Amino acid sequence: MPKQARGDDFANAVTAAQYGYAYLPLELMREFVKSRKHLTRTGNIFGLSPREVEILEATISGMSTKNVAETLNISVRTVETHRNSIYKKTSCRDHKELAELIGVG
Repeated sequence: MPKQARGDDFANAVTAAQYGYAYLPLELMREFVKSRKHLTRTGNIFGLSPREVEILEATISGMSTKNVAETLNISVRTVETHRNSIYKKTSCRDHKELAELIGVG
């Protein structure tokens, strides 16, 4: 709770906690909603770039590095760089772990 919170904010927070809920004063909620408008979202929980998502999908589908490079019109080295970034961001060691992680394999 912020220092400037009113007494009823504290009472509402206690009531919410008793029922297992979180509570944010209205002023904080407004700030949160306002700030969300300025945030970008990648659409995935790992923070993968759109290109990394393409590489991930191709990897999970079983495409070879060379095929992915040809399909996306990028170099083999670029595909490998993106895959390494994906492995790092997801804490996976290989495409089998990636498939398990996202529920495909």
